[in-house]
Amino acid sequence: MDILEIRKAFEEQLLCGINELFNENILNKIIVDNKGPLYKLIKDGAVEYKTHTNSSNIEHHKLQQINTFFQEIINKKDKKWINWIEHSLNKYFDTNAQIYQKSAIVGEIYSASIIYSATHKGEPIPEQRGKGKENIQTPDFKFNFIKNNTVFFEVNTPTINTDEKERIKKIEQVFEEKVRTKPEPVMSCLIEISAAGNNPKFSTYAENCINKFSNIKAFKKQLKAGDYNVLVVSLIDDDFCLFPTEQLCYIHNGPWGSLSTGSIWQAFYGKENDKVLEGYIGNGNIPTMKFSGMFERNDKNNISAALIILPYKVVLYENHNAINPLPKEVLMSLINMHDFDLNISEIRIPYSYFTDLEFKNKIKKQRKIINSITKNDLCGYV
Repeated sequence: MDILEIRKAFEEQLLCGINELFNENILNKIIVDNKGPLYKLIKDGAVEYKTHTNSSNIEHHKLQQINTFFQEIINKKDKKWINWIEHSLNKYFDTNAQIYQKSAIVGEIYSASIIYSATHKGEPIPEQRGKGKENIQTPDFKFNFIKNNTVFFEVNTPTINTDEKERIKKIEQVFEEKVRTKPEPVMSCLIEISAAGNNPKFSTYAENCINKFSNIKAFKKQLKAGDYNVLVVSLIDDDFCLFPTEQLCYIHNGPWGSLSTGSIWQAFYGKENDKVLEGYIGNGNIPTMKFSGMFERNDKNNISAALIILPYKVVLYENHNAINPLPKEVLMSLINMHDFDLNISEIRIPYSYFTDLEFKNKIKKQRKIINSITKNDLCGYV
């Protein structure tokens, strides 16, 4: 892959915004850093997409979304956003930047593009330093909505944890050694990857997933209780971009008549001792949550909502215990975000029906359904 090939792919796919902001120096750095997420985005989303040599629809979709954002801020000559992107790219190519930090930067850019699509009035919040030159914790963006409502957004891009990466690496090393020492005509290796990690404290993948997402950090210094605050969970990294969207629903059908609870849903709305179903068909004991989800904790009531972003789907979860719930006007704007899915979002729409109390009751009813499941409900049906 060279710069001319990239430029040609950009032009053929009308990626004018990216073509303008990614100068020769940036493209050279992307090519050199061929293990980074930007390389995969450009290679699979532009160069190989045009030749149809692999299934790169996800990367292409992400690239088109970012390009729309870039094109709009270029047309507006919005220096704040353009400078922020340049600053973000400088951090990305810092020689000390780790792969998870690079993923976080791409996650922030993609998240900004999604939020920007709902309201074109916003800006990044510059990094601030204290008297001792230490970093002062601030949200990533602020966007303005109807009736001068300002909402602050803090982005978190989960990646696969270090222990899980090491486990996968060891399996790959063992397989590679086997290939070298005992060559066969055909050899394959099947690796089960748990993107949410493996924690011996929990017996199932669902419990590990709930643990990871419910403990995403959102500091009170970043998201102040008096503001409208949204925690953005960007699941566009390779480890999570194929995450089943069923995990965003409170309960769903699995194979062979089984039932499963949504791990991400329970990470926000579940309570301690709630049942955790993972392909449950009526056999064995049902695990229970060892702790309450994020929105059931008093120290997280400064978060008005969580925005879950996947490459093809955007879901909004309102915090039913928030000190400062999002205004109606903000909700009505946010449902205009690209890829927004109202069906599995948990928000007070229609607003005339879902008062704060009705919304809380809805969450309680969903939890009640989960906890009412027994062996008798499923035994004999599979």
